[in-house]
Amino acid sequence: MKLNNVNFHFLGSNKWDEILSRTLISFECNNYSFPSKLFLRVLVEAFFSYRNDWNFSTAQSSKILFVGSSLDRMSNKDTFISISNLVDSDQLYSAKHARTFELLRGLFILMVCFPLWFIQLKKCGYPFRETLILMFVLKSILDFKSVLGIQKVDLAKYKAVVFFYDSLPEESYLVHLCKSINVFTATLMHGQFVARREKIMENCGLEYRTSFSDNFLCWNTFSKDEAIIEGLHEDKLIVLGIPSYVKSEFTKCINPNNGVFGVVLTHPTFEEENLKLIKAANSLAQKTGKKFILKLHPNYDVHYFDKYISKEYYLGNAAKGISILDYANSVEFSIVGSSSVYVELIYVYHNIIRFSSGRNDDKFRDITVGSVFNNHTTICDAFSKGFSDKDKDVLFDKLCSVKNVKKSYYNYLNKLV
Repeated sequence: MKLNNVNFHFLGSNKWDEILSRTLISFECNNYSFPSKLFLRVLVEAFFSYRNDWNFSTAQSSKILFVGSSLDRMSNKDTFISISNLVDSDQLYSAKHARTFELLRGLFILMVCFPLWFIQLKKCGYPFRETLILMFVLKSILDFKSVLGIQKVDLAKYKAVVFFYDSLPEESYLVHLCKSINVFTATLMHGQFVARREKIMENCGLEYRTSFSDNFLCWNTFSKDEAIIEGLHEDKLIVLGIPSYVKSEFTKCINPNNGVFGVVLTHPTFEEENLKLIKAANSLAQKTGKKFILKLHPNYDVHYFDKYISKEYYLGNAAKGISILDYANSVEFSIVGSSSVYVELIYVYHNIIRFSSGRNDDKFRDITVGSVFNNHTTICDAFSKGFSDKDKDVLFDKLCSVKNVKKSYYNYLNKLV
């Protein structure tokens, strides 16, 4: 089923196999689940949009535009703003918080756009449920196209457009608009990505497979190596460092020697791993007498893990939104799994014990340097190994790669303009 030759009504002709590739890949993944009451949801969503949630700020004589379509997490928005402020730039972004009900426009979408798109998609051979999903995505792109018009975004005035996450349909749509008028494009990374390992969304190499910008701005040499494995050309890949450190001077953390360690929990998708980390923390605390705190992923409720922790050793949670350096300075070491925070802690030379399941969802399974354990019974052995400065240097070169992140991004962006 090919979409490249489809001229979707009100959206035009474009490389739709690429623009919609994230959604198309989701259909292939064996863990993909359709929302409940899908048909009703699509009908209702016709009347709501995030068009008024987009912010467009301009700088005098700017030749570069930054675009972010999903900056719902404060840390992501902060990183986006910090990098775009390194040079004179225009910024177009949305946090997708405020939906607006639009009756007349909704009726037009429901009675005109959806039927026409439905016919076009069915001609391509898509099943009913997948057709509904694609219609929903096309509607989001139509909303975004409307934003470009409302905000009077003139792509032709820019030498380059930098995206926060060009895998997302709205940003991918704009990437292809830029390509059609020969405007250079680049995309940032907001987490540690790996090449394809299996047919589930988290481990299918999604970010690399759905990136069509001219440059992919990598965190580290590890990211670059994974992208090459996935088939991206080396010339496209630029290692600039971890964006969240663009406002920070390179600083090694201190060991407070306070008898407290941290447990870094990742996205709820990895709940099985998170529970193993807590079980290991309980074992280590009971063995050593040390206390521990949890560093929760923002998607978790603060009391979610209360029934799993050894309360006699548990001191509470790290403050929400705490900086990585402040967190690292508050504990002697951390137990970490497949979280991107692992890389950020390496940047500040923190003491780390990493859980490695060795499975496909273990992003760092091929990294054997440092203190590593694979179940709660071996956590004490990993702790006894200690924390080597040499290991920290090796890990930094592989997983951080750049110390002066601000200078690295500034030099790159300055060349674009």
